[in-house]
Amino acid sequence: MSAKVRLAMIGCGGMAGGHLSGYLDLIRKGYDGVELVATCDLIEERAGSFAASYKELTGNEPRVFTDYKKMLTEVKPDAVDTALPHFLHHEAAVAVMQAGAHVMVEKPIGITVRATKRIAEVSQKTGKIAATAENIRRCLGPRAMKWAIDERKIIGDPRYFYAYDVHLGQPNGESSAMKWRLQRIQSGGWTVIDSGAHFTDLVRYLFGDVASVSAHVTRFEHQSFEDLDGTTKEADVEDTWMAILTFESGLVGYWSCGHGLPGHPMNGVFYYGSAGSIKDAGDIFHGFQREAEILLRDGSTTSLSRIKEDYLLSLPGDEKERLFPYGITNGVHIECFDFIEAVRTGGQPELPAEEGLKSRAINNAIYEAGATGQTVTMQDILDCKIEVAQSPINERYGLVS
Repeated sequence: MSAKVRLAMIGCGGMAGGHLSGYLDLIRKGYDGVELVATCDLIEERAGSFAASYKELTGNEPRVFTDYKKMLTEVKPDAVDTALPHFLHHEAAVAVMQAGAHVMVEKPIGITVRATKRIAEVSQKTGKIAATAENIRRCLGPRAMKWAIDERKIIGDPRYFYAYDVHLGQPNGESSAMKWRLQRIQSGGWTVIDSGAHFTDLVRYLFGDVASVSAHVTRFEHQSFEDLDGTTKEADVEDTWMAILTFESGLVGYWSCGHGLPGHPMNGVFYYGSAGSIKDAGDIFHGFQREAEILLRDGSTTSLSRIKEDYLLSLPGDEKERLFPYGITNGVHIECFDFIEAVRTGGQPELPAEEGLKSRAINNAIYEAGATGQTVTMQDILDCKIEVAQSPINERYGLVS
């Protein structure tokens, strides 16, 4: 691989803006390992805007496309960053790798377990990287908290966690570009799979693998919308759910979101261990992004801010630079650097598709436990032995074996 990775971006709306900001931030800070050579979006103006932003900074203008297959053929990039609606993730990732490029896929990496396994299988077959774009674990707060839990045993042996968010809300589908989020066949679901992909990866990062899941998943509120074809449809994604995650370590976690429940709102994220507890001041999806308080059995307290300071002081210089290149603590920007460096050096990203699958499958386990009314094991979910909720989606996109 040349010193500079020739990168293309497929999908220039929504989260893609954060990815573009990451590459531009790296370049501004002196990183010369990446060159944006093409942008692609069905809305040409959006792709053009990305290209213009890159040209303004570097003087070089990427080519603009509305057809990613044409882009792959004509430009032949080394690597591709994709940020598309969920149902297109596996399709685009497979096309990219089969065209000879490495790929990073915005979370959730696949709409179902089979879709994610398809990405991983093609990665293995082609020898191309398939990286999961997951930013939360890479931020300073989660890194520091994992260190505090593992190395300082800040709360002793982890025992339970409770994470809940209750208020009346609706899925994001007001703009025409977001209609797909309201339909399970295109999104796979709402908060369980979307923002929820962040939390399942975070708790796996902090506490290890999940063994089994039980859940109740439902929709209480009606929401109709006009689809892109002009027809009126009813949203069928969940607005309320409760899940219990039992980890291989013995830790048990209660994770619930109720957006179909009018009246008194409530929210909180609490982690308990044998020596004390952690109260996260953030939400149930994006952990340790603000402040947190640790309250120990003896009544003493400390803060996430203090833990972050101690953690940074504990890191050798080379490790600090690896985890937080150029002093960057924005997880999205770090995931972009991690992907490009893996391509450039021939290494592996922190979250290849196989690792992303393990976190991602927890979300599908919640849907399957809700659909069957049974406690499901993660092994059965990963082996595709339970697919009641996923089957219609797999059939729609030709993922049935």
